[in-house]
Amino acid sequence: MVHTLLSLRSYVYDRTNLRAFAMEPPFVMKIHRYQGKTLVAACDKDILGKSFREGELVLEIPTEFYYGKPATLEEVIEAIMTCDMALITGRNLVKALIERGYLDEHMVLWIGGQPHAQIVREVIT
Repeated sequence: MVHTLLSLRSYVYDRTNLRAFAMEPPFVMKIHRYQGKTLVAACDKDILGKSFREGELVLEIPTEFYYGKPATLEEVIEAIMTCDMALITGRNLVKALIERGYLDEHMVLWIGGQPHAQIVREVIT
């Protein structure tokens, strides 16, 4: 009987941790404003602060530029719908935005195994 109670307690504890982990937003996003323009920088949380290289190309994901707050996919979509420019990086975020029609997979640049896309709403002259 004691073994069963210990197993049950471990199961409940593990399920609670998994549930809390699953509810944590998988992306991070920061909104930058400059001279009346809005730029959204968003990426998968797990690549924040990392660099990726492919030949002479370097893709850096600096924390101070990309991290403003944890964000859900819906929050990222809401932000990119109203911004002037967006920088989108990370396999999960790019894939989700392609699947929902916000990005064209042919416009994605791959550097060191990571996708990066830019959305520009208006050309500034």
